Amino acid sequence: MLNIVIFGAPGAGKGTQSNLIVKNMGLIHLSTGNMLRDEMARKTELGEKIRKGMDAGEFVTDEQAAQLLVANMDRHKNAKGFIFDGFPRTLSQTEILDRILQERKTNLDFAFLLDITEELAFSRIMERAKQLGRGEDQHPDTVRKRFHIYKEKTKPVIDFYKNQNKLIVIDGSAKPETVFEKITKEIKLIFNF
Repeated sequence: MLNIVIFGAPGAGKGTQSNLIVKNMGLIHLSTGNMLRDEMARKTELGEKIRKGMDAGEFVTDEQAAQLLVANMDRHKNAKGFIFDGFPRTLSQTEILDRILQERKTNLDFAFLLDITEELAFSRIMERAKQLGRGEDQHPDTVRKRFHIYKEKTKPVIDFYKNQNKLIVIDGSAKPETVFEKITKEIKLIFNF
């Protein structure tokens, strides 16, 4: 089983790269953002709590994210592996993910950090808001707040995976195809996909 974390600032291209990995390697993409939007669209109690937080530019709680993650992993018991996109975002979430994977007798193989400037990420998000009409992307101040939270919370996650020799930094400003080539090159050094 191949398990990958793909992370980076909002707008770094996590979803794009995850979709390419799914298409070419057959892994299951567990996007926290997609799972959250689905929960909000169904207007569940959890979905409404999430909506209020996201509208204020906040991330979901560890407990909420873990609940969504476990439920979605359980739906794919025979998966070749998973791409975790948007989780973990904090050091405590890295511990939660490790525990969830250990319970399934597997582990994390790679942590890909898509590294881009805040200005490029901001530009991508504003364009995405126009094209997709995503509510959490509509307000520039909210987006800037998300960047601040990301930087503050993610530094320990980067250090954690770096210390485990699982962190691979990829220039996320390159064309999507180029970023994908770099990711697959790293994976193929260890796995035969």
